[in-house]
Amino acid sequence: MPAPFGWRVDEDGTLIEDPEQQAAIQRMIELRTASLSLRAIADRIAAEGFSISQVGVHKALPPTPRPEAA
Repeated sequence: MPAPFGWRVDEDGTLIEDPEQQAAIQRMIELRTASLSLRAIADRIAAEGFSISQVGVHKALPPTPRPEAA
């Protein structure tokens, strides 16, 4: 099974952070905070040299808190 975006598997099978991809995730968070769509984020990240789909962006981003009901 491949490692999730932002991670890689070492020789022991342990997940470890991939620094370049972790930086890309931080960039995705910035773009999402700026209200870009998942597709637009995927396009921007692809232009920066990473191959990721809008579904991959969705999986890589932390969950967005939902507003509390009044």
